[in-house]
Amino acid sequence: MAFTLDVLVIGDRMRCPFRFDTAQMDEALMRQMIRHYFTLLEAFADDDSQTVGELPLLSPAEREQVLNGFNAPPGTFRARP
Repeated sequence: MAFTLDVLVIGDRMRCPFRFDTAQMDEALMRQMIRHYFTLLEAFADDDSQTVGELPLLSPAEREQVLNGFNAPPGTFRARP
């Protein structure tokens, strides 16, 4: 299998080991997916009244980049003489 996630509840603690096949999955992409998963878990732990659709997936820095970095207004370019 290319990617597995186990959720283990031990007493009042939770462990979430991730496994992935580096021949099939890019390590940087997997690290990003893991960060997103933990962002979801932390938000749910902070406020368990939220629905899954209300939980954030992106970190505040990633959200800022998507909303303002990638969507920045176009720059001004001078015409060549």
